[in-house]
Amino acid sequence: MSERNSESPRKTYGRWAEDMGNTISAEPSGRYSHRPSDAVTFARIVVEEEESMRVVERDTFFSREHRFWLGTDDVSELNYVSIPVTIGVADYIEYHMLDGVEYARYLADPSLAVPFVEECRACMHDDLLIQKPGWNRGIPI
Repeated sequence: MSERNSESPRKTYGRWAEDMGNTISAEPSGRYSHRPSDAVTFARIVVEEEESMRVVERDTFFSREHRFWLGTDDVSELNYVSIPVTIGVADYIEYHMLDGVEYARYLADPSLAVPFVEECRACMHDDLLIQKPGWNRGIPI
């Protein structure tokens, strides 16, 4: 394995972009301006944005019967309730934020969380989603 392959993807893309001599600039609109030949630079931007949106969860409770988790995101330290969702070809998890009081109450008595979880499945708490779904939103499993 070469030295370059042993690095994290973020560092690897950064080095490749530097090796190619690519430049990148941010426009006032927040969009990136780059030459068409800067595909590697674009890939680096995508990797950095994906890493910044990453959720590193630590589940503290799981209900098999009601299909939900309670946990804490280690990066942002947000408490959440999460539910499984499917888009047919793939399954994923939706995370809904909880404040500290709700989290402690649901953790002490998980049956109290069931009505809230059912409301999340009915999309009644989409304002609490940690990461908003895309155009092809799944349906709860």
